[in-house]
Amino acid sequence: MTRRYNILKRFRSIHKAIPSAHSETELLHIADEILKVPSNVKGDIIECGTWKVGSTCKLSIVAKMTGRKLIACNSFEGLPEPEEHDRVHIYSNGKIETYKKGDYAASIEEVEGNLHRLGEPESVELVKGWFHETLPKLRNRRAILVFIDVDLQESVKCCLENLWPVLVKGCKFFIHKTPYPNRQVDR
Repeated sequence: MTRRYNILKRFRSIHKAIPSAHSETELLHIADEILKVPSNVKGDIIECGTWKVGSTCKLSIVAKMTGRKLIACNSFEGLPEPEEHDRVHIYSNGKIETYKKGDYAASIEEVEGNLHRLGEPESVELVKGWFHETLPKLRNRRAILVFIDVDLQESVKCCLENLWPVLVKGCKFFIHKTPYPNRQVDR
C-alpha cells in the first residue's frame, strides 16, 4: 500500500507542475497495469508522444520501481504537417480540436529538465525523431506495456504497425485521445 501511496503522491506533484493532455487518474490506471505484470515477464515500457514529459515522468517512476526501462519516443519538434483529414478532430463528447505543424513542441532541454526535476531519468531512454524513422528500430525489443498519445492518424498507424508486434502476449496497449475512439486493446 505504501508503494501505491508514494506513486499517487508523486504523480499528483508532477500533474500540478507539468501541463499534460491526460487526466490525473489515467496514468494511475496505466501504472497499476505495469505493477500487475510479473517480474519474470521481461520487457520494456514504450511511450510515444511525450510533449513536456508529464506522463514520461510518471511512467519513469513505475519503470524504476519495477526494474524496467521506459523507452520514450517523440520528435521534440511538435506535430508534423497534418493531412487535411487530421486538421480538425471532433470528439464524441463534442469537443473540437484543431492541429497544425509544430503543435505540442517541447525542446529536448525542457524535456530533460522536467525529467531530472520530477522523474527518474536513469530509467528512461529518450528516442528523438519521427515515428516512421525511429519505431522500426524498436522491432527487436519486447514491451510489457505500450502507451501512445499521438494526434494524427498516420502516427497511430505507425505506432500500431511497429509496436503491436513487440507487445508481450497478455500485456496492454493504451491509446489516448486519438482520431479514433479512445480505447484500450488487450493482446
